[in-house]
Amino acid sequence: MNLKASLKQFGLNKKQTDTYIACLELGEASAYKISQHTKLPRSTCYEVFNELIKRKLVTTFRKKKVKYYTVNNIKEAIEHEKSNLSNLEGALPEFNALYKSGTEKPNVRLYEGISGMKTVVNEIDNEADEVLGISNAEMLIHFGPFWEKHIQKRVANKIPARTIITDSEKARERAEKGPKELRTVKIIPAKFVHNSTIVIWKNKVAVFTYKKEMMAFIIESSEYAKSQKQMFEFMWGII
Repeated sequence: MNLKASLKQFGLNKKQTDTYIACLELGEASAYKISQHTKLPRSTCYEVFNELIKRKLVTTFRKKKVKYYTVNNIKEAIEHEKSNLSNLEGALPEFNALYKSGTEKPNVRLYEGISGMKTVVNEIDNEADEVLGISNAEMLIHFGPFWEKHIQKRVANKIPARTIITDSEKARERAEKGPKELRTVKIIPAKFVHNSTIVIWKNKVAVFTYKKEMMAFIIESSEYAKSQKQMFEFMWGII
């Protein structure tokens, strides 16, 4: 790798690189002479020198009232950069805390078809420590044997579930099986029938639709999940 490429990787732009190399070639020189050598305006040279001095690449001295510029030993600049990196690494915990609080934005993911819906169920099984759901039990027919495996996995992982289900024969069956499947069920009147299921866990909310559209989407947002949990708890408390 040649010198210009190395200086570019070190973080210097073209003007800074040209000026630094001019200082190397001239040994020591005034801004006027370096300006002639690089064909940069003298005012630009002064700006470039300020940056090079900050990075410990160049230093100045006076000779007969004229300011001269010359390069430092490159090792001094490298040690300076290492020191800066070390200070930055020391501030990483604070940086990460501020970055997380300032950049947390809702994330929405869409999954289509029954295979996509199964992917969402697997994500719930792998992450949840409690599952809250508002459901129509008729959705289960779309999953076939997969749903029984999901229940077995949830029970094996000791993940409790609380579910609000629209009244139906299937819903009453789920309520009856509830205790051995770590599920508590509350049934609402059949007049509130709907063709979707909402599942809440940790900082995520999943919505399944399965009548005309077989799909599911996940909203990952602490604030949204918190508001949905509060709505669920309100409904749970009045049923």
